Amino acid sequence: MTPDDYEEKKGTIRARLASQLATVTRSTATVKCLGAFPNRCGDYADHGLEIPLWKAIKCLYCGFYFCEACAAKHFGKTRKEFVHLSPEVQS
Repeated sequence: MTPDDYEEKKGTIRARLASQLATVTRSTATVKCLGAFPNRCGDYADHGLEIPLWKAIKCLYCGFYFCEACAAKHFGKTRKEFVHLSPEVQS
């Protein structure tokens, strides 16, 4: 692969990603955040914040969607803490 081929491929990938991002962010689909622990009765059970689907964070185990604040409580770490402690980032 020549450098020109690489630059052309990189430009194509960037254009495709920009198109996909524009499509996703234009979406009007929303989900309701049910709080950090929706399967338990507690302080966050009736959170009810409507968030765009593309901003929602889904738990792979329980299947519920969360806003960023409730996701940090549900998973036990914020995104910043998780990335900071990740072994891939430290190496």
